[in-house]
Amino acid sequence: MSNKKNSIIVLMACLNIGIVAFGTWLAYYIDSKGPFPVLVTSITFITFVSLLLFTQSEKKGNAVDEASIRTALAGTVMLVYLTLVVLFAYFQYGSSSETVPLATQTLLTSFTSIVGVVVAFYFGASAYVEVSKKKDRNAEKDEEHV
Repeated sequence: MSNKKNSIIVLMACLNIGIVAFGTWLAYYIDSKGPFPVLVTSITFITFVSLLLFTQSEKKGNAVDEASIRTALAGTVMLVYLTLVVLFAYFQYGSSSETVPLATQTLLTSFTSIVGVVVAFYFGASAYVEVSKKKDRNAEKDEEHV
């Protein structure tokens, strides 16, 4: 892995951890869940752009291709999902800190379904691309032998 790619991942991790730490502290300090939507939105943008830059192929002149977008989307959805689960399951502020609100339960349930679909399509599409490449290579080999 190149030094540039390492620095992209380290920068993404530091920014995301810093945003989560500051947002969680601010939410606790002002006793409000208001910072959480901004926190999650920031993590979404930082993660998507970082993963898109990370997956760029230097051989193709850093052109954006379908595989890069698919990887960036899947990685972003997974990281945002894990962030939501941790934030809403473990950091409850306010007077009703014993129970998770219905809206939060619905959000996590819906997002869990979305993550399942995204992961299934990511691996399904990746498998399809690999099979297509193998078929194309085999077809080229068959044409050469003819």
